[in-house]
Amino acid sequence: MRSVARRRAKKTRPSRVAWPCAAGLLAVLGAGCDSKQSPCFDVKVGDRIAVTVVGIHTPPGTPPVSGDPTECGFGLDVYPGLVLEATVVQSSGFTFSCAVPIPEYAPFDGGSWTLSDAQDPAGSPDILNGNYEETAGACSGAAQVTVTVSEGADPFAPTEAGAPPNVTLIRRFNGAADAAPGCPTVSCLGQFVVNLARL
Repeated sequence: MRSVARRRAKKTRPSRVAWPCAAGLLAVLGAGCDSKQSPCFDVKVGDRIAVTVVGIHTPPGTPPVSGDPTECGFGLDVYPGLVLEATVVQSSGFTFSCAVPIPEYAPFDGGSWTLSDAQDPAGSPDILNGNYEETAGACSGAAQVTVTVSEGADPFAPTEAGAPPNVTLIRRFNGAADAAPGCPTVSCLGQFVVNLARL
């Protein structure tokens, strides 16, 4: 009777939860990890994407900002027509929707975004997301670069003139304390309309 009770106890024991990242909370506090989830928008590790900057993005209901030091659109690093080359090297697995690609960006005319060791969790509708060490001329600091797809949009369809953007890029910049004299501002945000294409 005792052995039967033991077998029953094993059957009723709750199963372990399978977290998207086997390393537990590592993806929250440290580097991102490769997830077993399906990749967001079918963008996988090894994929290369061209991110073309089209213009400044002003969300609906937001008045255009001019001269606000918290806004750094064109003038810090990116500019209209710039093509950023992104290569997906890992994914953020600590989400409950899909695995968000984390890319490296090739150096570009205007600066560089070097992938940081510490990555934050991300989720859909991000198609690309990452934390970077930024250098732009005499300015240096940290940048979070997030590329987001509008609801229902095709991420690889170019945005038509006058239409709401299919894809936007948000760059949050925080300048290093010792490099502030070379930066237009210590901390700022830039939002841009971008077009994506697979390479």
